This record gives sequence, C-alpha cells and structure tokens, in this order.
Amino acid sequence: KKYRGRKIILHSTDWTPLKRTNWLIDQFDSLQPKIENSVLLIMEVNLQRTERDKVIKKIKEKNIQNVELCGFIPEDKLPAYYSLADVTVYCGIGEGAGSASYIVLESLACETPVLRTNLTLDEVEHEKTGFLFEPNDTSAFKIFLKKLLDDKNLSTTFGKSGRNFVVQHRSWKNFVLTWEKHFVDILK
Repeated sequence: KKYRGRKIILHSTDWTPLKRTNWLIDQFDSLQPKIENSVLLIMEVNLQRTERDKVIKKIKEKNIQNVELCGFIPEDKLPAYYSLADVTVYCGIGEGAGSASYIVLESLACETPVLRTNLTLDEVEHEKTGFLFEPNDTSAFKIFLKKLLDDKNLSTTFGKSGRNFVVQHRSWKNFVLTWEKHFVDILK
C-alpha cells in the first residue's frame, strides 16, 4: 500500500564498487524530474561498507529524494519486492561469473523486466525481456529506464517474456538436466 501509484525501480547491492550503486543513484537523481512518482528501492546484502556510508552522506547532502535503503530482505520476502517493482536495474560491471546476478533471473521469474549492463548476454534478451546497455552509456540507460517506467504495455510484455525465458531456460529442472549432461560427458 505504501507504494501505490509509485513507479518502483529495484536494485540489489553488496556495496562493492562493481555493483555501481553510487552511479545508479546519480542517474536516478538526474532523472527524477522526468519520471514522476518514482522510488528507487535498494536491497542490501551487506550493510557494513564504506561505500554505503558515502552514499548515505551524498543522499543527505544533495537532498536526493525517493531513495530507500531497504536493508537485508529475507529470502521469503524477495518475490514480493520483485513483483512490486516496475523494473529491476543491474548496473554492475563484473566480468564472467561476476557479471551474473540472481536478482536479474529472480526478477524475470516474477515478470519484472530488467535493465542491465551488457557484460553478459545470458540473462536478458535485449528488447524482449528487458534492455541491455553499455556500462557508461548514461543516455541509453536513461532512455531505456524511462521507456520501461512509462510504457506499461511494453513492461508487461517484457515481464511475461522474462518469466517464460526463466521457466524454459533457467528453471532448476533445466539446470539439473544441463549439469547431468555435462557429468555424463565427463564420465565417458
């Protein structure tokens, strides 16, 4: 009820520089006049970071509105957050396995479209389940975020495609079958 009528942007962080939460807050702050009723919810895996303290200081000094640090969210509550969001943002810059993110797949499973960096192509199908952007392309990031927040039909279409993608390609059953095949190949 607290967020009724609001446009919810969801992000998860461990406060390492690779997650670029500070960058996201800067983008959100610059976009706020263009996206009315928006709120950036930040789920936190780790609360004891210098980066977190810097962000809190910046939010206070610049009087950045509508950014909420949610703390650690228990696993059984995560689907509610994913489903509440209009879009999930993953702006991290890790490479290889470091660029994969549970929040991306879990959001897609809850029919929430994702806006993420293009450092992996394994999770988001560009213009089908969300949008991919170059890590430093703030212009594309802002255009894509605004599209997902303003176009409910597009967001719903991406969300349904995202859930379908996860069910078909990233379900636990699919995961086990893939690993089973690899183990059988190795044992031959």
